Amino acid sequence: MINTCSVVDQLCISPANLEEKIPVKTKCFACGLPVCKMCSTIRKYYSYGRVRLCNNCQIDYDGSDRRVITRLFKLVN
Repeated sequence: MINTCSVVDQLCISPANLEEKIPVKTKCFACGLPVCKMCSTIRKYYSYGRVRLCNNCQIDYDGSDRRVITRLFKLVN
């Protein structure tokens, strides 16, 4: 079984609907789901230190999507 990204935002490099699936090796620390590097960020999370969080868990943690939208905007431009 090939793990594909579970978030799939605008710039996702491993969506599940690709004909030749691209595996991801990274996981979100909070939810444990596979996520690509474009749909996640390494950042400080509570007292755990710097960990990889998917965009969905970042929005839950921050209480808004401002940080995620800002990062995606920077990646596009």
